[in-house]
Amino acid sequence: MVVTRRVTVWTFCCAAAVGSLCSVASARDIRVQGQAEVQVRPDHVVLQLGVETWNRELPEAREENDRNVASVREAARILGIAGDDIAVDFAHVEIQRSQQLRTVVDHYTVQRTVVLTLRDVDKFEDTLMSALDAGANYIHNIDFRTSELRKYADQARALALQAAYEKAQDLASVGGFSVSERPSDVFSAETKLQTWYEVGGGNARRSRGQPSVMQNISVSYADSTGQSGQNWSIPNSGVGYLAVQATLDLEFEIEEPGE
Repeated sequence: MVVTRRVTVWTFCCAAAVGSLCSVASARDIRVQGQAEVQVRPDHVVLQLGVETWNRELPEAREENDRNVASVREAARILGIAGDDIAVDFAHVEIQRSQQLRTVVDHYTVQRTVVLTLRDVDKFEDTLMSALDAGANYIHNIDFRTSELRKYADQARALALQAAYEKAQDLASVGGFSVSERPSDVFSAETKLQTWYEVGGGNARRSRGQPSVMQNISVSYADSTGQSGQNWSIPNSGVGYLAVQATLDLEFEIEEPGE
């Protein structure tokens, strides 16, 4: 598990450094934003695959679809995926009509979605290739997950709180005052999970499931004039890791010496 911490600071004060400290002190509180990221290895992956067949006759299109779905299920079983981890959607049928004569049916399209939950992540590539070779012809979504998301989310929030408090202490020490150990107000708290894996391809159907893509994160601060300051680009999570991220926007009460 890899842990990173970062802090974004929001100060609302005067332009001059001395004036800034006075303004913060007179406001009786200081507002900071703490961010933390916990990177963990996924322990299972969910593959959402599509099986689609076409035929001028509906029975033939359905029979071929049934055969391909059965082949995908058998390929998954051979790789050790339990029956409870294999799910098949009901058939979706589309009627494609002739462009020249709309009353004439050109062909039928039968679609099914097969969802495989793989508990051994190391078998991911073999499972995907075997399913495609067996008859799956669309990759709707690939979702890497962790079964301990709550634990890592709690860790990320605790680290974000610690990062925010340390930054508030650093700012307070410059002004010659101290801050409360506990935040006096919470403006927002956000936790999210991001993955590096992206589902793509020119013919990939995404209508039934969007990929979860690891994006660059941009953080910023407000300068002494209250305008948006410099932005930093934080690199993507390492390949193979899930990034559990927490952001806390907090306010700490300023304590004068002797209080």
